[in-house]
Amino acid sequence: EPNNQGGNEHCMDINLREQDYVNDEECTQELSFVCIKAI
Repeated sequence: EPNNQGGNEHCMDINLREQDYVNDEECTQELSFVCIKAI
């Protein structure tokens, strides 16, 4: 991760409770956020 599986995972989630805590996701998945910044 990130691996952009399926070619449509352009967003990221972070789960600090897990060992591998960074994951890329589809941007249609609604989750809580800490901050947003355009890159």
